Amino acid sequence: MKNKTILNYTLKYHLGEGGMADVWYAENSIGKKAAIKVLKKEYASHDDVVNRFENEARIMVALEHINIRKVYDFGMIENRPAIIMEYLDGEDLSHKLKHNTHYTNQDLVNWWNQAVEALNYTHEKGIIHRDIKPSNLFITKTGILKLLDFGIAKVKQSFSLTHTGQRMGTLLYMSPEQILDSKHITPATDRYSLAVSFVQLVTKAPPYGEINSESSYEVQKCIVEKDIESNVLPYPWQNLEKYLHKKADKRETLEPFTLEAQSKIKAEETFVQAEEKTEVKELPKKEVVKTKIIDELKEIKEGNETQSKKKSWKSFLFIGVGIIVAFILVFILTKEKYDEIDDFNEGLARVESNGKYGFIDKTGEEVIPLEYDDAESFSEGLAVVYLNWKYGFIDKTGKEITPMKYNSAFTFSEGLAVVLLNGKWGFIDKTGEEVIPLKYDGALSFSEGLALVILNGKCGFIDKIGKEVIPLKYDGAWSFSEGMAKVQSNSKYGFIDKTGRKIISSIYDDAEDFSGGMARVELNGEWFFINKQGERVED
Repeated sequence: MKNKTILNYTLKYHLGEGGMADVWYAENSIGKKAAIKVLKKEYASHDDVVNRFENEARIMVALEHINIRKVYDFGMIENRPAIIMEYLDGEDLSHKLKHNTHYTNQDLVNWWNQAVEALNYTHEKGIIHRDIKPSNLFITKTGILKLLDFGIAKVKQSFSLTHTGQRMGTLLYMSPEQILDSKHITPATDRYSLAVSFVQLVTKAPPYGEINSESSYEVQKCIVEKDIESNVLPYPWQNLEKYLHKKADKRETLEPFTLEAQSKIKAEETFVQAEEKTEVKELPKKEVVKTKIIDELKEIKEGNETQSKKKSWKSFLFIGVGIIVAFILVFILTKEKYDEIDDFNEGLARVESNGKYGFIDKTGEEVIPLEYDDAESFSEGLAVVYLNWKYGFIDKTGKEITPMKYNSAFTFSEGLAVVLLNGKWGFIDKTGEEVIPLKYDGALSFSEGLALVILNGKCGFIDKIGKEVIPLKYDGAWSFSEGMAKVQSNSKYGFIDKTGRKIISSIYDDAEDFSGGMARVELNGEWFFINKQGERVED
């Protein structure tokens, strides 16, 4: 099969195999990469298998979504059907589980949100995947989730390749209705399977506990009868409960985690990282702290009374204490009114009550009413808000600077904000004008004057007028830090400067961003530091 050609793609080497097909790496005449899925020879004469294979190609070629693997074409090679697909560099989530790969809670949330976007899109198209599991959730080197393998997908009101009594899917992740009545499948099936997959990813343990996975009967019995306890999961995964009902009609529509959840996760992970690096002492209880402060104030007061030369400090102290007490009273009264209060940022604090968000000033006045479904703290004078499933921006008076129309948005950085609309990313300024067109498959906020963008699987950098300062040619890239950006080519890491000049060649197996003039890199299993000239820095 090596060096054979199909539809102008030449098979170069074998990537792997599944139950019914082999997958090959291929390139066309201009070097475009592809993965070719070829049905195994022993199945090429089975009409039902060939029909299912063709069905996968027909479904996937019609799907255009950043989080779904692209199919370019369908053809025959050596009398065997083959699907020409997007080549992906990374690993699926079952591989991460198997090898105990480290990932954070924020990583999981990012993957969940992308999987939700992909499935909601397919369900809107009338397509049910029916085999959602970790191995069909692929994470690229750039962090983009790709939904794979629509080989057993069902198109509603069209046709079904399932015969009576035949179940399709991977048993452990099946929904109860796939066990009991596989002829009546709805999008709720995919919701259940996705939730089960993420229960396993969060806990890194089998979803139904210790069972004999080799016993088909025992697994089926658990799926139908045994509830998955989601209330014991860490924040925010308790929300998976609404997708894990045994009855399909009780499962809710999939939703991404909101900005609030993501902000809380980031804050928690930052705290954990800081905690690991420093010795953390147990904090005294609130009442003890209060008593200690009062005792210290008394000592200062008594000392001031015995030292006349410090009378001016005494007056200053009482004024300061008065101000502090006033703020404490405002905080206490405000705290009783709201379910959640963030720290003040640019003079305003985000507050929440009964699921609605707004902003207060330092006197406790609601300067922006609680009317949004979610909101992010102010950055550069504007805040991201979320209402009726759409994102927009408001100023500090509550005026909507941009319409509530975006599918996603991030806070302003260096005068521009990243926004998503209809599957494409771009940038807007503070008037709401789209200064950089929404045409990219992915984008990150501006850092040091440049922004990372992704198009057709390649990464590069643009300036604030949208000019491609560094061509989109890398397999992976990260934002600039201290004038250097980490890039990835052919599974190796290096660094470039803002001209795009490769200062440090892509030779490393892994690397971290520059900080304090040095970057931590890995080569042949050894981690060490390098400077900006690529020279090793001894510890």
